[in-house]
Amino acid sequence: SVQELTDMPKYHYTIKGTPYRPFDMKEEIEGLLSLLQLPVKVHVRTLKNRFVLEMEGEKEAFLILEPELLRTIIRLIDIEFYNKKSYVEGEKRYLQEKLSSEKASFQTMLKKGISLLSRGDIVAVKAENGFHLLCNATKTKTVTKLREIIGQPTKPLPVLFKNIINLEKLVLVSKQEKELLLSEEQPFVIAKKKLLHRLERERYRYTLSPQINPLNRRITVAIDGKESLYRELFEEIAFPIVTLEATTPQGELITDKKELDKRYEEKIKFILDTDIETIKQQPRAVYQFVYGKACRVIPPREVEAPDDALNVLLDTKRTEIGTLSMQPVKILLDENGAMQPALTAMSLLFQRLPFEEVLELELPFSAKDLKTYCNRWENDENITHAETMLIYFDALVGLCGEAATKSFETESMLRCEGAFEVCEEELFDYSIEEGKTSIDILSTFFHNRKFKSLASTLYNTISQIIVESVDDHAAKVALRGEIFTLRDLTELTIEKLHEHKIEVFY
Repeated sequence: SVQELTDMPKYHYTIKGTPYRPFDMKEEIEGLLSLLQLPVKVHVRTLKNRFVLEMEGEKEAFLILEPELLRTIIRLIDIEFYNKKSYVEGEKRYLQEKLSSEKASFQTMLKKGISLLSRGDIVAVKAENGFHLLCNATKTKTVTKLREIIGQPTKPLPVLFKNIINLEKLVLVSKQEKELLLSEEQPFVIAKKKLLHRLERERYRYTLSPQINPLNRRITVAIDGKESLYRELFEEIAFPIVTLEATTPQGELITDKKELDKRYEEKIKFILDTDIETIKQQPRAVYQFVYGKACRVIPPREVEAPDDALNVLLDTKRTEIGTLSMQPVKILLDENGAMQPALTAMSLLFQRLPFEEVLELELPFSAKDLKTYCNRWENDENITHAETMLIYFDALVGLCGEAATKSFETESMLRCEGAFEVCEEELFDYSIEEGKTSIDILSTFFHNRKFKSLASTLYNTISQIIVESVDDHAAKVALRGEIFTLRDLTELTIEKLHEHKIEVFY
């Protein structure tokens, strides 16, 4: 039981500041005491904008109570002034302490940042490895604005959740994916977003913006770590947040506030700039599961395979299936020297048909553009001879009018992944001659222009070429390259290789 007031140490706290919301101080403190089960009495007085706490209890109890008491006070009040006096019976003297100005300043800044995130603004936070850009992942206008300032209209954005319970409401995760998310490493995992029924969307307080990944249902997710940058944030919010490293146009991390201001000007509402040691966040790896195996996507990992395994390399720069390579295809490039869906589609058309016949086709290109680029193609102006499967992903996206340009190299691949349907079993015409392979996507396109069907047919054709090329040459195969980060294509290829009793390393 609690001793009499005269026999106990007395503690006197004075706090001046603005409450973040209406609350009952006595109720909040008594709730904390009840939770901690400590033998302490509390009296609360309110004097204008000052709160005065008078507390009595055993010294040992206050060693446990005070850290939690400070956290509670900081959570409730935007502190301007904080003072503590302790009067110990017998010593007849007062001891006075002040809250660390650094901690008070950080907590004040943090509260402002949380408020801005909640209402849909973009916030920058200084972390150990540089600045991070944060926004509310449930607000489409905010996510769209973030895309505008970073110059990435379609690239999938990583999302951080408060806990696994909140994540499972919106994202489909297997038992293995869940275990990896909760592991000590706590990486990002590429999972699949749930297709919520209307009633589910109404029931949930928060749902993810479709602008998180407008290309397909894949979503890169993680949960907050106990020692992460976001620990303090998630004490006050429940909604998921988009988190990105702030980078220069050259892709380097921004570590200087002046450089951040110069890069984003007035487009970021608030910068939480502090060097408090608890604000630490190292880059997390990104994994996805392929046939139950966790495969690291970022940073890229080297596939471990025995020396006698035949290499199947599907890269964005070249394709090599053992000794088989791609038949070079003449492709138009844009002014920056990059392959674009519309230009790649035109290149295949110009290679196949006279210009007059191309004009007669109903295509998502103007006659003026077709004429301009046909002249460039015929005169070999700004072209390359590509030897990669990537050209067929680009060409399908361009031919079907899904996108004329892409903002990052693998965008067309992700668009095709979003359209893939397992039920499709058709194949494009393809050839394998003298160690070279090529695919004819136009013959099928002329009588079937459905993007979903064509994307699925491309997946089936690529996996079939791989099986045909290695079936008589190897009992073991190693799948390598960026195109094999497409989970559905990788699993389809593995299935077909297993049917032919070929061991697969990936």
